[in-house]
Amino acid sequence: MKPITQVRQVAQYFRKWAEENVNTHGFGWRNLTGMCAIASFEIFDTLRLAGFNVEYCANSKHAFVIVHESGIEYLVDVTATQFGRELPKVIVTKYEERPVNPKRRYFNYWLIESRTRTTEGVRNILSNWPTDQQPLQFQHHMTA
Repeated sequence: MKPITQVRQVAQYFRKWAEENVNTHGFGWRNLTGMCAIASFEIFDTLRLAGFNVEYCANSKHAFVIVHESGIEYLVDVTATQFGRELPKVIVTKYEERPVNPKRRYFNYWLIESRTRTTEGVRNILSNWPTDQQPLQFQHHMTA
């Protein structure tokens, strides 16, 4: 199995997990608003522990994952639907080919302002985010 196929499977698993647990985490929005930091951490940590070259990335409005594979950066995002229903539920694509939301072009959701390869780095990046969006208190870890 190609590594990017494994990444896609992990992303699909955590999209489903996020949809099933959005209310548990205090968010009632079906589009997963507020879950990006949590779901991205789960993907980041699962892939990191599996040996992937992965970074947790964020900007002032959104968190997501970048996977480095064969010299290519891949964007992994399972909560982009918070920015519009026309966006895919699961995004695993080359970073340079990331989607543009035609209705809201004013903000690049995948602008990388901060990136890290460590759990402590995630804690630092998200230190000013709302407490209910702090992923380290909600660690799930995939069982496969």
